[in-house]
Amino acid sequence: MTTTEVLQRQPAAVVQGRLTAGPQPELVVPFATAIAKFEETKASTDDIVTEAGFTGYYDNVHERQKQLIVLLIVKAFQKLRCDVGRTKAGQKLRPIKSAANVQKQLDFCHEMLIEAGLIRREKDYHVRTETPMPAGNEKDALQQILNDYPNYTSLNKLVAHAGGTLAEIYAGRTDGVRSIFGSPEGREYLEDIYGAAHPSKAFHKLMEDFMTRFANSISVPDGAKLKILELGAGTGGTTKWLAPLLAGSGVPVEYTFTDLAPGFVAQAARRFREFPFMTYRAQDIEEPPPAELAGTQHVVIAVNAVHATPDVVGSLRNARRFLRADGFALVMEVQERLCWADFVFGLFEGWWLFRDGRTHATADAGAWREAFEAAGFGHVDWTGGKLRDSGLQRVFLAMASEAS
Repeated sequence: MTTTEVLQRQPAAVVQGRLTAGPQPELVVPFATAIAKFEETKASTDDIVTEAGFTGYYDNVHERQKQLIVLLIVKAFQKLRCDVGRTKAGQKLRPIKSAANVQKQLDFCHEMLIEAGLIRREKDYHVRTETPMPAGNEKDALQQILNDYPNYTSLNKLVAHAGGTLAEIYAGRTDGVRSIFGSPEGREYLEDIYGAAHPSKAFHKLMEDFMTRFANSISVPDGAKLKILELGAGTGGTTKWLAPLLAGSGVPVEYTFTDLAPGFVAQAARRFREFPFMTYRAQDIEEPPPAELAGTQHVVIAVNAVHATPDVVGSLRNARRFLRADGFALVMEVQERLCWADFVFGLFEGWWLFRDGRTHATADAGAWREAFEAAGFGHVDWTGGKLRDSGLQRVFLAMASEAS
């Protein structure tokens, strides 16, 4: 089916401008409108990302983050009596025993040292190579990257924060959740990364652009509302962008903030109390919707939440169950494997607990399209762009129904 044919059609369940069920006034989302407005945003991807200041990340910042992480790993290993720097070339490294829930993150750290050329794997152990140790130390490396790339301050401070507790985590004296969420600094850095920091800001601007175009193009009948539900909303990093936008859109809205953790839900209720159109509830993305919410939403939003579940297709299927026949999901997901994400989020056991055939938490756009289709969605599209930085994350539009 061509794009023109798709835009000329409506979901099968929409009859004469109304869904077949329910006597109350309803907003019916034209199938063509959502797709057309998303295509406009998609065509502007590079411009929006660049205007947000997210340029040169892969060529500059990511490589420097790798260097910082290597130094943090070396320091953590040293604390555990595995001194890479003092181990002679050809000698076996002292093995590190870790708590079972971070073994895969420890494996990743060994891979980072292998990539840096400092060690090599032989059978079931690691051996020091002849490659000289990197110059400087982790504290100097952190300060230098903060000076050179101030737009990534929170991200790089979070990396250093995680690295500073790495030895204790491996030893089982603490864990990743307590290290990150249990400290004011960790929570502050994480909240900024999810909401205001440069990588997040650029891709939330894409969501903003689409939602603005979409809101400006629909007409809501008297007494009806645009119903939006956010899954895995966490610290509110996405809500902080969308709530003010919707408040100023002139469109009557009902926005349901959900997260698995009741603490996040309670925190959001306090933080966003100025927006009377918002409601809050605990909801697990891995569980089907409660009966009163099934099939009620025009839009379901999930930002970097679906990949963190063991079964992506199952989670997307649950997300689709919240949607009306004329609804759509707006999902943002990281597309490429990032060293800092494996280093930090790899400390959370859930980062590695996939059982759906994936080899890593992240996946490319093609794999996500297959997952959406397997979950029962119809038309699927995602943001574009020719710049590599534009592909770090993608925003996906997935229609609940296929055009009839």
